[in-house]
Amino acid sequence: MTALMATYDAKTGLGPSNRGRWSNPAFDAALGEALRTLDDAKRNALYAKAAEIAVEDMGVVPVYFTINTWATRKGLSYEARGDELSLAMGLKPAK
Repeated sequence: MTALMATYDAKTGLGPSNRGRWSNPAFDAALGEALRTLDDAKRNALYAKAAEIAVEDMGVVPVYFTINTWATRKGLSYEARGDELSLAMGLKPAK
């Protein structure tokens, strides 16, 4: 959210990938508070609030959805990562 949706600001480094230059002060406030909050539950609630604001305001219109596939041999399992990296430490013996 900090790269794609925060209001672009070269001084703070926020919003460098916000190509449409969408800006919403309520979103920025919720995101900023989340970034400063150490309590996991409060931070997650603030991220959820920021995401809700962005969805309601259509801050980003998704045009591409990644679908990834990982395969392993019998006896092994792999825990896929959200960032799409394939790391050896994600490979484990199957249960």
